[in-house]
Amino acid sequence: MSSAAFTRRPLAAWDIFSGPHSVSGTVKVLTTPAARPVVLMDEESWLVVRSTQSAADGTYAFPKVCAGSWRVFALDDQGAYNMVGKDRVVTQP
Repeated sequence: MSSAAFTRRPLAAWDIFSGPHSVSGTVKVLTTPAARPVVLMDEESWLVVRSTQSAADGTYAFPKVCAGSWRVFALDDQGAYNMVGKDRVVTQP
């Protein structure tokens, strides 16, 4: 039986896209705020950079990202609605 040593590889996307800015918003199902999975993607490469869960009031935040334009997608983990995306979301200081 052979053994292998595993080393922890740094998350390159985290390092490349880190910065002093943030992206935030509110997820709504129709007009009602909702808790849903949310992903942040690089506008140019479509690389998923971060993911989070919105709060019960629908709010989400991705702190400590670099300045720029992003894509944000809210997923319906309950299967009742389609995924909703927003592109060209600009960071906040």
